[in-house]
Amino acid sequence: FLKKTAPKAVSQLKRDFDAKSRSEAYRARFRLPSNEKLDGEVSCNLWLPHARSSLSGKLYISMNFLCFASKVRFRVAKWFV
Repeated sequence: FLKKTAPKAVSQLKRDFDAKSRSEAYRARFRLPSNEKLDGEVSCNLWLPHARSSLSGKLYISMNFLCFASKVRFRVAKWFV
């Protein structure tokens, strides 16, 4: 007999705590105001036209900012929306 196991449900409290933790790390990394909340993040490549190459990293999105952090240390960018 094979048992089917359902994935464990994550509590609302844990999701809220994780979201708050990610938002705090986001604000600290890009030195953003304390009221900014992280809406999402996605892995991407940023095209650098002057270098004619792309840079791998993550794009972070909040209400007022788009921020990019590369996998190369100390390469970050912040744009105001």
